Amino acid sequence: MKPLPPASSFSLQCLFWSLYVFLFSLPFEYWDPFGVANVFSVSKMAGLIFAVTFVLNYARFRVTGKYAADIFILFMLWFLAFVRCSSFMNGFDLTFLQCVVMFVMLANVFIVFPAVRKKSIFCLIAGVMTMVLLLCAGIGEEYVGDKGINGRLTFFGTSSNMIGFWGALGCAVIFSFLFGPSVSWKAKMAGAAAFPFLFYAINESGSRGGFILVFLALAVTVLFLPGSFLRRGLVLAAGVGIGAVYFSTLSEDSVLYQRLMMFVDSQDMAYRDTIWGVALDLWKQKPVWGVGADTYYDEISQVLGEVMDTHNIFIWYLVTGGLVSLTLFLIFLWRQGRRLWRAKPRDVLAIIFMFMCLFMFMKAGGIKNQKVIWLLMAYVATCACKRPLPTTDGGEKPA
Repeated sequence: MKPLPPASSFSLQCLFWSLYVFLFSLPFEYWDPFGVANVFSVSKMAGLIFAVTFVLNYARFRVTGKYAADIFILFMLWFLAFVRCSSFMNGFDLTFLQCVVMFVMLANVFIVFPAVRKKSIFCLIAGVMTMVLLLCAGIGEEYVGDKGINGRLTFFGTSSNMIGFWGALGCAVIFSFLFGPSVSWKAKMAGAAAFPFLFYAINESGSRGGFILVFLALAVTVLFLPGSFLRRGLVLAAGVGIGAVYFSTLSEDSVLYQRLMMFVDSQDMAYRDTIWGVALDLWKQKPVWGVGADTYYDEISQVLGEVMDTHNIFIWYLVTGGLVSLTLFLIFLWRQGRRLWRAKPRDVLAIIFMFMCLFMFMKAGGIKNQKVIWLLMAYVATCACKRPLPTTDGGEKPA
């Protein structure tokens, strides 16, 4: 058998650095200063280099056997949504297919090179912090509506809800190492200093989901962080302090406060109750196989006057692929939960990511086409693989 090239080979270094650049650039994915983003962008170019170098090094990454069921489920979900549509163009969801392929590649890289797993998350958060700092400086800042009244912040075409998610994701990662035992005090202080900037992005975006995710991530950190009851109590006290600081940044005039009060006073769900009602009525027509994406889009556009997703991925699979698709997706999530349970030692950050993904799945049907979600799912899927697999290359040794 021909020996594999060492880990320091040029093609592997290209793979690692293109992956890091790709993840760093995700918050800027829709930035289009030259009007060519449909053809060229940093994210697309880095993603292409990552894919090409992955193929060139495929012999090193042929470890997909234990993930064969996951890959099969995801491709079946894509195929069932496609085959139920009345025309090829209506059903061919290229973006979701790209996300599935990305999930497969990331899972392979994270298994064989565990150090890349954590570095990838830090590169992503570095991109998030760059985005937030630019927003605070007024660069790329745009508002849907009137700023200071009901305007919601956007960033180079990135939606307000995604800005809220990016801010919450930054807070979640900082929580995980802020309360971790093996992080220096300087790093913890630097992480704590980032909270006001992240809170600003969430508040200005008016994202109720981002607001809830911050406290969800904090609660999961407190519940699953290893250590004594005293340590958990100190973490809880610190969390309450962070929550108090966050609430203090909210004013009655802020768009986030107004949207929260709208939900409390009138249970405003941004048309979700109407959308879910339409989707479930369609599902009842063909409960086993669903009606397909195009039928749902036609119906919802007639009701609301515009095309909107189901704002719930479980309902999305139920209406477009019926009980078959929903069951497959639930099996996929169960397999990731089982890996989290079996991971030793406990991976708190992976648990946080799993809860965040579940929350987003329940509030956004279109989240399945967001690359960052499949990065987080790849991180979760590889949480039980702490050792690199034995290889024949001379440059690496199994842990």
